Order: sequence, then C-alpha cells, then structure tokens
Amino acid sequence: MHFQLLGPLRVSHGDAEANLGGHKQRVVLAGLLLNTNRVVGTDELIEWVWGEDAPRTAAHSIQIYVSELRRALRPLASKELIVTREPGYVLEIDEDDVDVDEFERLVSEAALDLQEGRPNEAAERARAALGLWHGPALSEFRYDEFAQSTIRRLDDEHLAAQELLTESELATGRAVAALTRIEALVEAHPLRESATGLLMQALYRNGRAADALGTYQRLRHRLGDELGVEPSPHLQQLEDRILIQDPSLGQQPPSPGSRNPYKGLRPFGEDDAADFFGRTALLAQLTSRLRDGSRFLSLVGPSGSGKSSAVRAGLIPALRENEVPGASEWAIAVMTPGSQPIAEAVAALRAAVPPDVDVPPGSDPRSLTAAIQTCRASGVDLLLVVDQFEELFTLVDNELTRQTFLDILSESLAAPGASLRLVITLRGDFYDRPLLYEGFGPPFAESVVSVMPLTPSELGEAAAGPAQRSGVAAEPQLIAALVADVAGRSGALPLFQYTLTDLFDRRSSTTLTLEDYQGLGGLEGALVGRAEAAFATLTPSQQTGIRQVMLRMVRIGPEAEAARRQVPVRELSLLPIDGADLHSSLNTFGALRLLSFDRSPDGTPTVEIAHEALLDTWGRFRHWIDDNRADLRKQASLAAAVSAWSEAGHDADYLPAGAQLAELELWVAATDLGLTEPEHRYLEEARRRRLRQQEEAATAAAHTRRLTRRARLGLIGLAILIVAGLAGGLAALILSGGEGPRVALVYAGRGDQAFGDLEASGWDRALRELTFQAEEIIPIADSTDEIESAAAAGFDLIISGGILHGGIAEASADYPDTSFVQIDMVVDGPNVTSYLFAQNEGSYLAGVAAALETRTGTVGFLGGMNIPIINEFRAGFEAGVRATDPTVTVLATYPPATVTTPFARADIGAQAGHFLMDQGADVVFAAAGITGWGVLDAIAERTDLDGTHRWYIGADVDQYLLTEDRQRPHVLTSMVKRVDEAVHRAISDFVDGELEPGTRVLGVAEGGVGLAASGGFLDQHQAAITAATATLADPTTEIPIATGPVIDMPEEPLPATEVIVTFDGETCDFAGLEAITLDEPFALVVTNTSEGDAFTGFIPVLDETLTFEDLQQRSVAASANDVPDHLDLFRSQGMAGPPGIRSVVVTLDAGHWGAFCTTATDEGNVAYPAALIELG
Repeated sequence: MHFQLLGPLRVSHGDAEANLGGHKQRVVLAGLLLNTNRVVGTDELIEWVWGEDAPRTAAHSIQIYVSELRRALRPLASKELIVTREPGYVLEIDEDDVDVDEFERLVSEAALDLQEGRPNEAAERARAALGLWHGPALSEFRYDEFAQSTIRRLDDEHLAAQELLTESELATGRAVAALTRIEALVEAHPLRESATGLLMQALYRNGRAADALGTYQRLRHRLGDELGVEPSPHLQQLEDRILIQDPSLGQQPPSPGSRNPYKGLRPFGEDDAADFFGRTALLAQLTSRLRDGSRFLSLVGPSGSGKSSAVRAGLIPALRENEVPGASEWAIAVMTPGSQPIAEAVAALRAAVPPDVDVPPGSDPRSLTAAIQTCRASGVDLLLVVDQFEELFTLVDNELTRQTFLDILSESLAAPGASLRLVITLRGDFYDRPLLYEGFGPPFAESVVSVMPLTPSELGEAAAGPAQRSGVAAEPQLIAALVADVAGRSGALPLFQYTLTDLFDRRSSTTLTLEDYQGLGGLEGALVGRAEAAFATLTPSQQTGIRQVMLRMVRIGPEAEAARRQVPVRELSLLPIDGADLHSSLNTFGALRLLSFDRSPDGTPTVEIAHEALLDTWGRFRHWIDDNRADLRKQASLAAAVSAWSEAGHDADYLPAGAQLAELELWVAATDLGLTEPEHRYLEEARRRRLRQQEEAATAAAHTRRLTRRARLGLIGLAILIVAGLAGGLAALILSGGEGPRVALVYAGRGDQAFGDLEASGWDRALRELTFQAEEIIPIADSTDEIESAAAAGFDLIISGGILHGGIAEASADYPDTSFVQIDMVVDGPNVTSYLFAQNEGSYLAGVAAALETRTGTVGFLGGMNIPIINEFRAGFEAGVRATDPTVTVLATYPPATVTTPFARADIGAQAGHFLMDQGADVVFAAAGITGWGVLDAIAERTDLDGTHRWYIGADVDQYLLTEDRQRPHVLTSMVKRVDEAVHRAISDFVDGELEPGTRVLGVAEGGVGLAASGGFLDQHQAAITAATATLADPTTEIPIATGPVIDMPEEPLPATEVIVTFDGETCDFAGLEAITLDEPFALVVTNTSEGDAFTGFIPVLDETLTFEDLQQRSVAASANDVPDHLDLFRSQGMAGPPGIRSVVVTLDAGHWGAFCTTATDEGNVAYPAALIELG
C-alpha cells in the first residue's frame, strides 16, 4: 500500500485507490498517518477536526469516521489497519508505505552520499525524493491547525532537497541544469542564504561571475533593509572567493596557449623546480652548509635578488631529493610572517608534519612552542622556512610579538636535542634589524649567506633554460641584450622574469626574439606596458576602483618608505566599489601576474601586489603613492582604530570624540581615499554619540536657564556650544551664562559610575544652586595642557582631580591671579586649594560594617603598600572594628616587597584574598586599587567552591556599581570619597568669596566620606552605622594608629629557589646559583668609579669563585644601552656592596632579572634578593 501526504491525501494499492470520504474524515486519517504506530487519543482527534468548536457528539462522530475509514481501507489491505487502543486509535502500517517517511529517508541518504564524495548517487537519490512530491505537502490541510508545524517542516525539507540536488549537480559538472533550478528557488525565497550561495556558485560556473556578485549584493541590501543584518560569514567568504576566481570554485580562467615557464613577478615555487635555472653555485653552498651540520641559514640580499626562488624552487626540492643525507624525511614548513607571525608559523607546521603527529591549532606563543616540542617528541626533524623575514619588522606592529617570535626560534634552535632547522630570506636593507635582538642576533650573524647577483653566465642560463624545456628557443642576441641590461643592476630579477614572461606570452613562433624584446620597450617596458595596458582596458569607474584597491595594498613605513600589504579580499569588497567592477579589475591585473592571490592561516582569501618592483617601476602607481603618503598613514591609523573598536564589541569608549573626531571628519572630507563600510559605521557611531551628548547638554542647559532666570531677572539665556581643538585635543562643553565668575571643571567625564559621575553630580548641584559661567573640559589624555589653556582663556576658577592629577602645579605658578582647586591630592601654592578626604573616618565606618557582619570573628585588611596614606585606611578600619566588637580579630597584610606594581596586580590581590580567608577572615576591606579587585574575585570563587558566603568592602568609589553579576552579591559596601561634595563646596565658597588657599580635609562631619548603600546589604545595621557616624562627627573623637597584627603574604617564588652571593672584598662566590636563561646565565657587574657607575660587561655566572681580576678579563664589553632600564630601580632601593662593586644583577630565567645587595654578617658579607623585575 502507498499513503500519499506530499500533495493531496491518497491511499492506493496498485491501480486501486481508496475513497476516503469528506474533509473531517480525511483529517482523522491524515492525523493518524502523521503519527503512525502511535496511539492517538480521541480527544486529540476531536481537537484536530473541530478545534475549540467541537459539538457534544464529537466522540461519536470520530467513531463513525474511523469506521468509514476501516471500510475504505479493507479492500486494499490484508489486515485491519486502524486498531482501537485506549484512549483512542493507532494506525499500524509499515513506515516505508508513507511518502513522507520515504522522502526523508532518501534525502538523508543523499546528504550522506554527497558528504562522502558520491555526488552522482546523491543526485539520483535527491531526484527520487523530489519525485515523491505531487503538490504542496498536505495540500488540502494547509489551513487546518493540526497540520501547520508539519507543513512548515516539510516545506523546509523540500527546499533543502532542491538545494541538495543543485549542489550534487554542481559537483558532477551539470552547472546549466543546476542554474535553472536554483534560480527559480531563489526567486521564490529571496532571503534564503543557502540557496543564494548555490545560485552564486552556479552563475560563476556558467561564466557569469558578475551576475554572481550582483546576486550577493542584492541579498546583502535586502537583508540590511528588512532585517538589519549582514549575510553570513560563509556567504561573505564565497563572495571573496568569486572576486579572486578561487580555483576551488571549479571554473578556471582560460589559459593562453601552452604553459608559461616564467613566473612574472612572483617567485618560483617548489612545483616550478624544473624551470628554475641559474643558481647552481648558491644551492651547492646552501646544501654544503646543511651537510656540515648548520641548523640555521639566512639568505640575505637586495629586494629582487631571487632569495625566495632559491629557497622554494632550489633548496627545498634538493632536500626532498635527499641532497642532504636524511633531508628527504624532514617535515618542511614554509611561511611568511605577515602581521601574525606566530599564527602563521603554527599553521605552517600543522600543514607540514605527518598526519599522525597532532599539532593543535593556535596563535599564541605557547601554541608555537608546543608545536615545535611536539615535533621533537615525535621524532620529526623539522625545517621551518620563513620567507620575506623583513615582514617581521614592517608588518608586525607589536614589539612584544616580534621579540617573542624571535625568542622562540632562538630557544628552539639552541635547545638540547633540538629537531628544528631554520632557513630565512631577508632583504639586505634589513640586515641590522635581527642583530638588535640579544638572543637571536648572534646565531643570525653566523648563519648569513649572501645572495650575490647572478653572473652573466647564470643570467643566460636563467633566461634560456625554461624556454628550452618548453620547446621554445631564445635568440642569442636576445640573451645577450637581456644579460647586458640586467647585469650589475640591483633588484632587476623581477623585471627580468616579467619581461621573459611577457615575451613568452606574446611570441608568434617557437623563438623568443630580440625584435620582440625591443618592441616591448626593454626591461622596464614589459612591466610598465602590461600595467598601463591593463589599466587602459578598464572602464572609468573600474580605473577609479583599481586605484583605491591598489593603494589599500600599500603600507607606509616609519621612514615614509612604501611596502606591500596583504589585504583580505573582504576589506576590498567593503569599499564603495561595484562588485562586478571589483571582480573585473582584480582579475585583469591578476591574469597579468601583477597581483597575487592567497589565503591567510584561517582560510580568509587575500590579495597583494605581486612584487615590490611594481611600486617603483610603474610610474602611475608610484605617483598614486607619492600623492597619498600622508592619507595612507591616516587610513592605516583609522583601520587600526576600527579594528580595536570591533574587537571591543563596539564599545562606545573606543569611538573618537572632540578634536580627534573633528580631525577625522576634516580628513574624510578632504581625502579621495575610499572608506570601507565598517570605517563609515565607526565615524557615524561617533557622530551619533556626539549628537546624544549635545542633546543631553542642551537639556541640562535648559534646566539651568530656567533656574537662573528665576534667580536673576534679565539674565541672558545660556548658549550651548561644542568646542573642539583646544590644546591637547580636548573636548569641552561650554555652558556660558551672562554673569558670575567663569569656572572650569577639568575631569574625566560622565558615565564611569565612579569619580567622573561624582564630580559631575557636585557640578550639576552647583549649577542648580549658584550663579556662575560654567565649562566642562574632558581631556582625551593628560590634563596638563587643558588646564594651562583654560587658565590662559581667563577662567576665574579651575577645578581638577578625581583620576586626573596633573597641570595644577604648573598653571598655578604661571597664572597667579587664577584660583585653582585640586581634589584628592595636595598641591602647594598661594592660589591653590587642595581638598583631601578623611579616609581614616570613612574606613572607621567600614570597620563598623565588617564587625557587624562577620560570622567567624575574623576580618581582613589588604593595603596596597605599607605606607602612611594606606595605613590611615588600616587605622580607621581597625578602630571601627574594635569600637563595635572588641572580640573581632583584624588581620592586615600587604603585597610582598618584591611586587613592583602593588596597586595594579589583581593576581596578587586574589592571592591575598585566599591567604586572608585561609586565616578565617570572612569580611575583607581592600585599599589597594586594582589589586583589591583580585580580592573580590577570590571571595566570589571561594564562595562558589564551598558555599560559605563572604563579604568584600571596597574603597574610594561605590564598587558595587562596577562589578560583574557574580561578584556583586559579595560587595557589602564601599568607603566612598564624596568628590561631589568637594566640587560643590569649592564652587560655593568661591562664589561667596570664601575660598582660601591651603589644604582642607573633608570628613564625616563635612559629608566628605561615608558608606555606599548600593545593594541594601547594610539596611539592618543602619542604626549602628548612624550612631558611629555621629561619634565621628564629634570633634573630640580621635582615631588611634593601627596596632593590630600584620601577617606577611608568601613571597612570590623566585625562579632560582636558593641564591647566595658572598663578597669578601676579593672574590665573588656564585656557588649554589641555579639559573636558567635563553642562552647561558650571565651577570652584569656595576662598578663605582670617580665618574659614577660604569658597566664593566657581561660574564657567565659559574658555579665557582671568581676574583675581580677574573671579572675584568672574562667580561664582554658592554655599553649602557645593553643594560635593562630596570637597573635604575635597583639603585633606588639603596643597594650597597663592598668597595668597588655597587651591585650584581643576575638573570634568573628567560623573563626575570634579580638584583642582589649585600649585608654584613658575622660570617662576612652575604647578598640577598633585593628586587625581582619581570621583563616585557
């Protein structure tokens, strides 16, 4: 029997067909068919047939429908198919008898066939599946509620089956049939991305690349207009692949005649080894050095000297042929650094190693180190070829990335039992760069192989050899002319190759002739002629587009030199260039070997100028670059800013503002360089943000205007201006009133939920209550220039503070008639008022809160450093705890002395938090800056682990507002400095003529400090906190100094667990030092002279005793430039030593320097660690 649901409902057996009755009866059968071999309840059938309008006799009617269906099916079946089974009925049939089940099975099998590489079988099954459809699924039930979800599912599966058939046909070369089908599908479903992707491929394979790109653009615009989204990354990458005619898409560009053995501007590759001539002597030198045991070779020569070709088409094939014994077994990885050398290296290694060696993907230093170590552990001899090594210095912006990459290479080469060999090619003008790196420089210097210009005989061989292999002769006169034009000319090989390529393409016989060469215009004529001819074939719009595209492929270096830049095709497709024009232009220049196409390690299609010779030789291109050098730098800076904004999740704080935005807008208006859509969005978002700020300012100004009008009749209405371009690039919001003193607030701006918002709150309160002319100044960076400019502009009072500390001291001296206010810092001056906060009083309240909330009877305090200002926090905290509950223990600790940035180490804060909790503390108060956030992390983590709730108390601002969701329940409160109160008081006193210079401390009585109430965790303790506040407000209350125990955190472990250096005035004993470095351990000896400290040099640190004379004889001369900047810190810590030696600085491992100073003991002078600095 056959049950049909794909179309009208039918039941048949052979030629016989059942009469299924009316619509309601057919609904019952359709419902049972959708649930074959499952009991369907009578109530469910009733709902399907009548919905909410079922009659009282509905159950009886269902019995009648089932009875009629049984009668209709009996002649076609050998048994009763519909069986009564409580609470309803079940249709017992073979699932293969239902066309829906057969369709889904066939589609599943077709998908598997295609996945496993059987496209013909996949197409056959997909056609069979689609042949089961005789109309829309459940066509007579399209408006019945019971069928809706099934209809939607089947309709989607029907579309997917058509796509599957299209994909199968494309895979079997039936592109015409595929195109007809998929065009109709996309027309009916224009927003279906998977179908659009197949249509693009079908159009491309039918030779309609421009239509394929147009299809993508139509979808993109429609998605943007209707849904506000971009096409999927898969579809974007497909567009990129079509733009560059990616061979994997199946359509190859037409080949002009027989294969051209010359390579144009690109280097010879490994597959071109048979066509590579002229470098026999160089290859013999390279293979000889490898046979002799060299693990590192550096081919250094001018641009265009053939370094890349010598390695790729000469050395690598020779190694595969075992020219160096054992080399045929080497895994050879080839890469260029690009902008991400570590990621490129990992990708190259993964591609080179045998399949059974598992090298995980990655882009961080650990991934590269692990990849090299994995090869060594697996017994794989590895040769890493880094072509165009100069890119490490031209394309890598991050110095740490560059240093790390070089360190990994030099470390891996020098490691015991190393399996790595390294070959690099480097432009001669970059020879000095690797020498600047301590670990990499020495082995590089020993590895250099100079790539000399080809001799005349070698040039003749390189010119004639490839042609002869292809059955084409070269006139001796032509060879002589070429050799004469090239010999002795630096960097001419790319032009030499390109000319031969062009001669081969243009030949009219089996001979390359001197006449043809002269007709090209000589050596430069071929390249320039081809480039100009290609440009001339383009339409005006395409010419405009190719100029934009090629300038995007240029990078201007620090010394204004132009270099190639590899560009993602996606970046070019986002320029304001028609897709068809872009495709045509790229492929016109690509076909002439002026551009080369590749993929990045993550598979992204890329394009770049084929060789830097094009930058210098093609006059039109050179003029484009010369005319746009400044714009290209600006565009690169904008692209970097857009990238950072994107990586930050489009955080508004990454948008330009003020003078920076104004400068960008002026540049965009003036330049003729096109911007990509993300770059336009970046600027548009910045403009929207500025508009919002203007509107907010207008609202505030209107409010101020109403208040001041009520206060003073006749006051001129406030005008709102946005001013950009004051010194230092500040953005200033001016609220200019008609009378009153001119007051400027220089601060970090609103919206930070910290000091900035507090200052703004005090400012807004002053605007509501007082009469003055107001200006908010928000510096982009340092505030010094902005304060100076405001003073020069004649402001009467300038207020600064919060997180901005700088400029008041200098400006107050230069402008004695201007009054200045510095908040949260003391600046002395006859016209400066400094506002400080009684942090001991605020911390007293924090202690009260801690004592009230502790359950263990132990609370903790973490200070950033053991210094007086931090100890005021500690003193107040201890006093508040003791006043509330004398039985509570207060444990205080500080980061170890070896921590050089104790206020900026969240990791140290986390250690401190765990350390204090290990001692029993369940409430911790941190006055340690960023380090304190680590305590909060530790508290949240420990609570998650053991379920015991613990509390954190913050300092300075309300940290509850700044925390993540998992941290917020642990922020009991924060000791807040009321910066708003300081701003308001300063303006109020100044307006009233009562602002006096000097230092003012705002405590509890003045409303200057208090506890934050966010979270409501202290509500039950409000009475006790109010009483404590009253106590502090009493002027007779004194807070004692801290006397509680200070417990030392464990020191950060030194890489060398035991270091003893003893001095007796005659010898230095390095016995027992366990040091590990990249190369070998060494010490820097600093001696006292009459002219100051002198660096006598580097020496190996040996497990032996050395005399001073030994030190002088065995040290290597060094200049001050060779000494880490950190040495000044060592001096500042008061090192002393025996006569003649100031200090000894020893490398402890690859990333740390340790400084040691001496102490007199009964046994003599003993050195101990004085500082540990982490490099980089």
